[in-house]
Amino acid sequence: MARHPKSAARRLGINRLGVTNAPLRQLQKLVARAATPLDHEMVEYLKILLGDDAPPAVALARLVARYGPDATLGSLPPKAEARPKDTDEVAPATAQQDGALHGGDGASGEVDHPARVKYRSLRVAPSTSSGSRAFAALGDNAPDPLEVKRVQRALAHLVGAGQSEASPRWDSSKLVKRVVARRPLWPARREEFGRPSILVLPDVSGSCAPIAEQSLRLARAAAALGVPGADVIIVSHVNGEPRETQVNNAAPRYTRYDSSQAIGYYRRLTLKYHVTAVLAVGDGQGEWVYRELASHPAINRLVWLDNTRCRVLPAPRRVELMGWPKAARAKAICLEACPAEDFAGCLELALSKT
Repeated sequence: MARHPKSAARRLGINRLGVTNAPLRQLQKLVARAATPLDHEMVEYLKILLGDDAPPAVALARLVARYGPDATLGSLPPKAEARPKDTDEVAPATAQQDGALHGGDGASGEVDHPARVKYRSLRVAPSTSSGSRAFAALGDNAPDPLEVKRVQRALAHLVGAGQSEASPRWDSSKLVKRVVARRPLWPARREEFGRPSILVLPDVSGSCAPIAEQSLRLARAAAALGVPGADVIIVSHVNGEPRETQVNNAAPRYTRYDSSQAIGYYRRLTLKYHVTAVLAVGDGQGEWVYRELASHPAINRLVWLDNTRCRVLPAPRRVELMGWPKAARAKAICLEACPAEDFAGCLELALSKT
């Protein structure tokens, strides 16, 4: 009778919560003896914490040589931390670098391993006042008319809206005056209390720089004509920290909050605009916000289009979200390996699985 391998992580007493307090020599044993899906998930999580392009065994050997085998990741000086504060302060990746960044063997830590089928580790909030900057702005993108129609139909399905309302409602007197004066029409949009909203969250951080323009184009496509029966709120963010906010087709406004203030801002938006659905686009650095929103009782559905591993997997696939509350997981759909060239198609695919 075949014997199943024992988990090295369990034998060594290492879990995700305690990995930063485990001695480096214990982490080396974990990497060397990894034999089960749990072990490989732990090694993958360790690679994220190390923030090194080298294999975990090589990265750990360097740290042991420098700090000794009894040092822990949590005790290392800032320059050896897995995610320094200025991680996002990098130049936008080239097409070749994009494959490394989001293809499974780069800084994102998403390693393609046969044992890892459809689970991902939970990302935590970044430190406050990160100083990270955005690599794209909402005003820079003009959506394609065909993409606008596709996204509008998909989001109407997401929010569960009927088709009785073909376009956003307007204040007729203000609208006529602005048409005659050839002034922007968006201020004539009537704000309706109780009307549901969709919150669209494109990540424009450094790790998402290669796909930032496309994710913002998707967001603006959602707001261009509105969604039948719902408003569209766009918040571009850097790893979850808000940078710009746009309501329907109005002009975007600069809104900067660090991670200690971000959740409060999203909660206020949810209350003010009656947000019932969320569409997130980007890698796992903003997961702490998506998890919080999916846990909010007012949010009924959340779709997350994750571009990670899009250069490795042949097609997008749904993944389970580890570390999320059961109720939040029931509301959420996470599709990984979403190519930036077809975010609209990935949105349609995600909603077809409901």
